[in-house]
Amino acid sequence: MRTLFRIISFTLLLFNGLGALYGGWSFMTEPSGQGMQLPLEWMADTVFEDYFIPGLVLFTINGLFNIFVMIAIVMRLRWYAWLTMAAGIMLCIWLTVQIEVINLFYPPLHILYYAIGLALIIFGYILSRPEKPKEGGKHGLDRYHRLTKWIRPSSTKGYPDHIHKEAFEDIEFLKGPRSRFKEFVFLIRVFRDFIKGFRELHFAGPCVTIFGSARFDQNDPHYKQARKMGAAIAQLGFTVMTGGGPGIMEAANRGAKDVGGRSVGCNIILPVEQGHNPFLDRWVTIRHFFVRKVLLSKYSYAFVVMPGGLGTMDELFEALTLIQTGKIERFPVVLIGKDYYRELMEHIEFMATQHTIDKKDLDLFLITDSVEEATEHIKKNTITRFGLVKEQEYKPLRWLGERALFGSGKKAASSK
Repeated sequence: MRTLFRIISFTLLLFNGLGALYGGWSFMTEPSGQGMQLPLEWMADTVFEDYFIPGLVLFTINGLFNIFVMIAIVMRLRWYAWLTMAAGIMLCIWLTVQIEVINLFYPPLHILYYAIGLALIIFGYILSRPEKPKEGGKHGLDRYHRLTKWIRPSSTKGYPDHIHKEAFEDIEFLKGPRSRFKEFVFLIRVFRDFIKGFRELHFAGPCVTIFGSARFDQNDPHYKQARKMGAAIAQLGFTVMTGGGPGIMEAANRGAKDVGGRSVGCNIILPVEQGHNPFLDRWVTIRHFFVRKVLLSKYSYAFVVMPGGLGTMDELFEALTLIQTGKIERFPVVLIGKDYYRELMEHIEFMATQHTIDKKDLDLFLITDSVEEATEHIKKNTITRFGLVKEQEYKPLRWLGERALFGSGKKAASSK
């Protein structure tokens, strides 16, 4: 039923939008009113002469706004229902202005458009209400899941109930070719992810990204070492960037805050919800892993790899690949934990003996157990090598909705 309401609302908006744009075109091309081609002599020439500019502007704004709401409905933006109501209210107000102010009244047309306006308000209100669960259906959700907008797609059997529909967009995308429209909508959502990340992290300053497992608690030795590493990096003047989650990520962000440093996170929507840790000055939540990996690399001058699992290995080897292929500068990569990574190092050395990598690729990273050695290596290969200096106060553009990351008066490192 909600799909039917959306289709009807889209059709009404299309009719209203085209009518409004036609009205604006008539004001612009036929100031005498004859371009409207209506059957009655219902408007005088003075109407167009006195209200030419307001009429043209309002007709055009109404038409463009209707097109914008149509796009919101198609993309299923969270606020599309409220925009539908706003379009209906705007239409009714515009009709009233025509009748009361401009003295422009043609009963059949105005009654029809009043009905369209009221229908849009009603459908918008209905669509804004929480969806009722289907009994026994594949989307049969309880009240908690409805209110928090969790959904269990049919293609995710075996997963926990607490899963977010946005986490499975990649699954749908990787199934293969889809309709051109669905591919276009996916591109728009990826673009929105990038814009959101750029806006949130634009004033972060040069960062050092720390990778590691989300599964260590605060009593684990790896957690404590990551906390020290975060503090040491912050004292160098860098912003500590992590994936924004628990475990090693939390420890590194916490270490930065221990010494008054800057701390940011780039979180990810997962099938099982992963919230951001409480030691972040700013964070952004991303839908897609590939967007998140770009953001974690874009602002970083070094990468520190603490003990971790498959995700940490993915991030480590992507960073090394980008450096090896010359896609990014030769930023320092430091692995913390000789015992933990012993077998991995043996395999990488074996790869060199088999000529699948060059022996010089073994120099792309440093492995150590010492926070002090890692810090000195990063300092030598970033601050000294790239000539990083202290940056002046941030000057965000308020008219773009930008804001300084750490408040006024703060300083951050920057490249010359």
